[in-house]
Amino acid sequence: MKALVIYHSKYGSCEKIAQSIQKGLADSGVDARIATAAAAPKPGADTDLVVVGSPTRASRAAKPIRKFIDEIDPAAAPNARYAAFGTGLAKWLLKGEDMASEFIYNALKYKGLKMLGKPFRAGVAGWKGPLTEGDTDKAYEFGKELASGLSVPA
Repeated sequence: MKALVIYHSKYGSCEKIAQSIQKGLADSGVDARIATAAAAPKPGADTDLVVVGSPTRASRAAKPIRKFIDEIDPAAAPNARYAAFGTGLAKWLLKGEDMASEFIYNALKYKGLKMLGKPFRAGVAGWKGPLTEGDTDKAYEFGKELASGLSVPA
C-alpha cells in the first residue's frame, strides 16, 4: 500500500501533525511519503491513500492546499482514497466550529473522491502554537486507523 501525506504549515503545528499521521501509517506497514503542498507529487495509479491537511484560515484551508486539491485528477488515481486533517485554535474545537479539516474533506468529496474516515482535527493554543497536549499521539492513532481502513474494500 502506498500513501501520500500532503500538508501546508505556516508555524510548524500542521507539519507535526502530518509527521505523526505519516508515522502511524508507516508503523502499520504502509509506504507513506510526506510532502508540502508546494512540493507534492500528483497522486498516481499506484496511490492507495492521500491524506491532506492544513491550518485553518477563515474556516478554510490555506491557499497551497486549495490549489493542490483543485489540481487533483481523479482519473489519475482511480483507486485512491482520501482523508483530511487540519489544525485550528483549540477554543474552536470546543465550540464545534468548522475548521480546515472539514473544508478539505468537503472539497475532496465534492470532486467525487472516495473518502476514508472522518476528518481529523488538532488544536493549537494560539496562532503559532503550541499544539494541544496529546494531539500528536491522536494523529499517530489516526494514521494507524487509516492504514487499517485501507484493508477494507472501498
